[in-house]
Amino acid sequence: MNPDPNYPWKGVGYRKSLRSVAETLDQASATKKGFMESKWQPSLIVKVDGMVDEFSNSDGRQKLLDKYIKSNQTGEPWLIPADGFDVVTVKPLSLNDLAIKDSVEMDKKTVASILDVPAFVLGAGEFNKEEWNNWINTRIKGICECIQQALTRSLLIKPEWYFRFNYRSLYAYDIQTLSTVGCDLYTRGIVTGNEVRDSLGYSPMDGLDELIILENYIPQGMIGDQKKLEKGGENNG
Repeated sequence: MNPDPNYPWKGVGYRKSLRSVAETLDQASATKKGFMESKWQPSLIVKVDGMVDEFSNSDGRQKLLDKYIKSNQTGEPWLIPADGFDVVTVKPLSLNDLAIKDSVEMDKKTVASILDVPAFVLGAGEFNKEEWNNWINTRIKGICECIQQALTRSLLIKPEWYFRFNYRSLYAYDIQTLSTVGCDLYTRGIVTGNEVRDSLGYSPMDGLDELIILENYIPQGMIGDQKKLEKGGENNG
């Protein structure tokens, strides 16, 4: 599917094209993790007298933060000097404000496009039956046929033998579609009753291994024996 430009018989992966997207997704995950684990919610701005000696360097500011603001338990009230501090509540950012969700969904769609798979397989968007069946009928079917041909040509010595993948079993069928198709094939003498039952998940039954045809469900080999095809006691042929 992705031949090496210098060695056409050798495939290559998607490492280069996916590296930047993977790094973006990893950063989004790290941002989300840091946001959810942050205990400074809601966000706060603490105004402190700039002339305080402890506030003149980073060590002093950290000491001041640990002394008056840092708490041991979430939701624990703060006890600060009334004359030296002014606390202002800032509306906290949400993940929607950070647009992480939109960014991640876009990256997932990019990965899906590179890998040639439906986006909902990677969790972007909702399941679409037609899109899934089209993917099976194009991408998956082509891969199956390549493997079938390679195995048949390389491993089997009898021309009557061949490998075959049942890629059709991957289609998104519902029970109504399966029953309708099975009944149509059954009444036309193309499949047996037990083959229809097997497609619907039922166990086989006696008497359903013959091919039948037409509305009166006679065996296929007796199609010419119908009375309506005879005239004056002679077969109309």
